[in-house]
Amino acid sequence: MNTAIFGGSFNPVHNGHIDIARMALSSAPIDRVIVMPAFIAPFKKADTMVDGERRLDMCRLAFEDIPNISVSDYEINAGGVSYTVNTLRHFKRLYPESRLFLIVGEDIPPTIDRWHKSDEIRNLCEMIVFPRKLKISSTMIRKKIINHEDISALLPPNVAEYIIKNKIYF
Repeated sequence: MNTAIFGGSFNPVHNGHIDIARMALSSAPIDRVIVMPAFIAPFKKADTMVDGERRLDMCRLAFEDIPNISVSDYEINAGGVSYTVNTLRHFKRLYPESRLFLIVGEDIPPTIDRWHKSDEIRNLCEMIVFPRKLKISSTMIRKKIINHEDISALLPPNVAEYIIKNKIYF
């Protein structure tokens, strides 16, 4: 079985993330995608980060009806900085017969040497690189929410409802 790990802040998860996960399933030799919200992403600013449980909830809502895509709470439960190498080790132990892939944006391969234990990451998985040509970003969505602009075309309806109901990013 081929397993792809799709990690990120997902602050919030949006339609672009969903499209990438679906494309990985349809265009790569992938049997399942595991979406992995980071507790603390090593290269992200923590001051705009919504707590892990809420981001986990939003990811579960976003991917709940998509076959072969699941959401893991591993990094949220582990706490601390979410290093990719630890996540890959975890899934290698959990699925020893599985071939592991890591879904990344095109900006990642040139910077992978800055990642914690990058050589081990390369040994544990293969990268699936997607272009960052999406016109959606979590930062843009947060700004639209603050400015009370329409976000309905950018997020699944259940995620937008969750954000409004729980007054996230306001």
